[in-house]
Amino acid sequence: IAEADCEVACTACGRCVVRVEKGVGAMVGVKSVNVEVAKKEGTFTFDPVAVKADDIRKKIVDLGYQA
Repeated sequence: IAEADCEVACTACGRCVVRVEKGVGAMVGVKSVNVEVAKKEGTFTFDPVAVKADDIRKKIVDLGYQA
């Protein structure tokens, strides 16, 4: 299990946080997601065999946010 922090731009509202947490959380290999509005950052725990940190960043971008 690995953990990575990533900037998540546009986390000014709860809807953004929920969208990122649900979208990334649904990825195979992602164990937990915690996005903090105040820090504009997310912490992601994942299985590095199943998913890479770059895949998580790409998913955030695909959801419409800068990562």
